[in-house]
Amino acid sequence: KQYAAGDYAYMQSLMVNCSKYSILLLALFAIPAYVEMDYLLALWLKEVPDYTALFCRLALMMAVSQMAVYTLNAGIHATGRIFNFSVITGLTYIVELPIMYVMMRWTGNPAWAYIVPVFQMMFNVGLICVLLRNRLPQFSIWHFLLRGYILPVVIIISVGMVVYYAASIMSDSFMRLVLVVLVSASLLISISWKALLTPAMRTEVIEAVKNKLRR
Repeated sequence: KQYAAGDYAYMQSLMVNCSKYSILLLALFAIPAYVEMDYLLALWLKEVPDYTALFCRLALMMAVSQMAVYTLNAGIHATGRIFNFSVITGLTYIVELPIMYVMMRWTGNPAWAYIVPVFQMMFNVGLICVLLRNRLPQFSIWHFLLRGYILPVVIIISVGMVVYYAASIMSDSFMRLVLVVLVSASLLISISWKALLTPAMRTEVIEAVKNKLRR
């Protein structure tokens, strides 16, 4: 709608916010799941197959970049020029297959079936930014990457490292799982509130909460 109206600045603002908040919302579940993956799998399965925890952690890492890709895809589709985009991005998925095969044969490690897609998805974030810039000169690649992708990822990594260290000094238990969820959510929300939300957005959130409480 904003593209059709020619309001490209607001369009980019929406894309940045969509990517940023999608990544952070995913992180609310992804950080505890990443840290407690072994415990969660042990609860779910009687016998956990080899590499299962690693595969799941890599899938979570890939999902973070997918949030940015989905947002950028919406921007590309708004322009209505998707043929070249579909061909180019489709080729990246085809190219990753022989790379996965070579790496698995060379190292004997099946984890490459997930490692390669993680890097491919990160590459696609930058690639789609370039493609969108070609169709929309007003689109700022650096602004989107910094505010909509890099900063949320840095926050996730920082919170994840703190939570992982805190969890490592405790033994596996349901209580540890609960603490990991609470601590990661508290840290993620507080840091995001200070580092990523604009003053206008903070005011909007506060007003929304007040309105809910008045009902």
